[in-house]
Parts: sequence; C-alpha cells; structure tokens
Amino acid sequence: PKLDYAEVIGYSLLGEFSLLKHSHYEILEKLWALPDNREMMMKYYKLQRSQEEITRLNVEIRRLQAWLDFDGERMKVAAQGFRDSGSSELAFEMESMYAERVRVNDFHRAQLQKIYEMPSYTGCRPIGYQPRVTGDGTGDEYEEDDSDDDDGEAFRLGDTLDRVPQY
Repeated sequence: PKLDYAEVIGYSLLGEFSLLKHSHYEILEKLWALPDNREMMMKYYKLQRSQEEITRLNVEIRRLQAWLDFDGERMKVAAQGFRDSGSSELAFEMESMYAERVRVNDFHRAQLQKIYEMPSYTGCRPIGYQPRVTGDGTGDEYEEDDSDDDDGEAFRLGDTLDRVPQY
C-alpha cells in the first residue's frame, strides 16, 4: 500500500504502521520503539535544543543592546547635522523622531536591564553595567518561580537515558 505524507504525519505511535507490526525484525519490541523511552528521548533532545536556544538568545540580546546604543547616537548626530546646515525644519522633524525613538528604546533598555539582573542569565553584560543595589546593600534580586524543578528533571532524564541501551 502507498503511504500518503499527511497520513504518516497523523500517526502518533509506531504501532499504527501495519508494515512494522509484521516485520521480521520485531521493530516494535526494540527499546527505542517503546513509548516511554521515545518520550524520554524527545525530552532529552528538547533539553539539548533549549541549551542551543539560550546561546542564540544571548547573542541576540547583545545585538539588541548594541543596536540601541548605536541608534540613538546616529539620530542625534543627524539632527545636529541638519541644524548646522541651516535646515531647521528637518532638524525639528528629526528631533521629534529621535524623541519617539528614545521612548521606545528606553522601554527595550528596561527589559534588557531585567534580563541582565536575572541570576540565570549567562550572556555578556554591557560595559559599565552595574547591578542595582537595594537598601540592605545586596544586589537587586530577580524572583524566579522555583515551583517546577526543571534542573532536577533534566538530571533524572539524563540518568535514565544513560541506562537505556542504544541500538
């Protein structure tokens, strides 16, 4: 029988393939074919991809910070250039655009500041970054919801996968 792509995508378990049910290699009895083992493998690979995503996001955060720093200065210089050349109308328009841009960029800077203060943030902080100091002399604490123990689950998953034989 010919398999349609949409039909294959709809299968959620290997056991739904009649071809595999009657194979001579007993594929459905292999450890990697068991639903619990496949679920553990999927969690493991999602964990691996999440680590890659954190690395990628650290780069993107740095790029956003650099762009915010560059963008404001560029618009300020352009407005001053218009004013110096005698184009006061263009200078006024550029300054009003600059004021709007500063408002938006300040919002992004505040969000980046919150990211930098996270204890779990692993990226680079900008030069001159100083964590805020609270009244008791300690750094500003970022409160994370520790209700789900993701690290513990990751360790248990890793231990379990180490015990599963690879075929």
